[in-house]
Amino acid sequence: MGKPFIQNNWDKSILVLLTASIFIIIVAKFISAETFIISTFGDRDLLRGASLSNIFWVTGAELQHREGMRVPGGALSYFIYLVQIINPSPLFMYNTILSLSLFSGVLFFDLGRRHFTPIAGMTAWLIFISTDMLGSETHELWNPHFSIPFIVIAFYFLSRFIIEKRDWQFFLFIGTSAIATQMLMAAFYLLLIGLSVALIFVRPIKIATLLKGLVVIVAIYMPYILNRTLGIFEVTEIVPHIIGNYITEPINIGYSLKTLSKIFIE
Repeated sequence: MGKPFIQNNWDKSILVLLTASIFIIIVAKFISAETFIISTFGDRDLLRGASLSNIFWVTGAELQHREGMRVPGGALSYFIYLVQIINPSPLFMYNTILSLSLFSGVLFFDLGRRHFTPIAGMTAWLIFISTDMLGSETHELWNPHFSIPFIVIAFYFLSRFIIEKRDWQFFLFIGTSAIATQMLMAAFYLLLIGLSVALIFVRPIKIATLLKGLVVIVAIYMPYILNRTLGIFEVTEIVPHIIGNYITEPINIGYSLKTLSKIFIE
């Protein structure tokens, strides 16, 4: 039997209200986009992406309190480089990653829709984009912001793997978790905890599936592994000294975009 007429109308009204709330929040975030914050660390990330054609970076943002040590893996620089090919503007970069972060909430909607109701899915999306933590992280152009879409995608495929138990979902979880970890080291906890949860709730996982997952991780980290073993890629520690189109000796300080603009003009 179908739902009663009154309940159908009530459900539709709730969906309209949730959709309108999500739309308003997203529009408000884009209206305030021009006030985004970019720190020294964000500057360095953009500079590494811009210099990728000269130096193939295999490490990412600086680790806190580690005296210049950086996150293993260069996914952050590769992503920034691809976006800068389209438009090198920092505002365009910010709007791009903001769009990906906000609309990754569609995946929460899909999980709710698949396993509960559309209302549950829209509620999950609304909660996601309206949290204080997401608001603070997405107002700045820095590596935690870049990791958000990949963390959400990883969580999405982990959830589907636990429920549906399909190998391709496991591989996508592993891959996106590894990419997120190259952007934000804390995302490693998602990979570690996700694997633990999968082993508990999806038993038994085939040995072949686990080995293929390991191959995915190795493939994503291959540039970093090659550099650690053979030293064939980057030789700088933080950011290169850029003058015009030439990259000279590495230095251990960061240039802001304003400073670099003066260098280019001179």
